[in-house]
Amino acid sequence: MKNTFILILISFILISCTKQSVVLDHKFDNNQWGMSNVEFKYSNNDVKNDYCIILEIELSDIYNADNFDIAMVQKNDDGETRYSSYSINVKNRMGDFIETKADSGFYTYSIMINPKTKFASKSSYYFSFEHRMSVVSISGIALMKLKINQL
Repeated sequence: MKNTFILILISFILISCTKQSVVLDHKFDNNQWGMSNVEFKYSNNDVKNDYCIILEIELSDIYNADNFDIAMVQKNDDGETRYSSYSINVKNRMGDFIETKADSGFYTYSIMINPKTKFASKSSYYFSFEHRMSVVSISGIALMKLKINQL
């Protein structure tokens, strides 16, 4: 009986120490992003721990810009709103992709949206992304991921 209690206690401690990691993704039809926003929803129940938030994109050979400009609006159910914009350098001065092409055939770039943050409340958080490129439709973008990792 005592051994069973100790095993249950150890199991509970190990489970409670597991760090949370969530990956939300959006696959672009025909590797194109038009004028629509990309929306992610994250339901948060943890106001104690710190998190880092990372945006990751996958580009193909037909992506023809030197950078990737994007704006983000973050909202929650409590009415809090944050605005940010980012620019990711994807090509060097020679016009070559900075990153090495992965086995998947895409170049993967990531940017730290927030290296250390706490969620203010137990609510749903909404992340809306809009490309800020000079063209109406971006060709060569395959996938966007939002990674929310507990620190």
